[in-house]
Amino acid sequence: LWLRSLEVHVASALLCFPLCLALATRFLQRRPRVHRWLGRITGAVVVALLVPSGIVLAFEAKGGVPGTLGFLLSGGIVFVAMVS
Repeated sequence: LWLRSLEVHVASALLCFPLCLALATRFLQRRPRVHRWLGRITGAVVVALLVPSGIVLAFEAKGGVPGTLGFLLSGGIVFVAMVS
């Protein structure tokens, strides 16, 4: 489970990080339709893949309980921000 979660987490991050950077550019912000659809795709990947796989990985985080809680908290914040 851990290894599969790591693979999913890394693969989805490789997709989402460049898309988030692209969404922050003026070029895409001036094209509302493209920006909207890329944002929806990015949000769906984050909510469906990145956050759940990060939750699984959080329980093996270095730093003990504070590390695990920190990763769970940041995942929760990202989830709420993406859904809203």
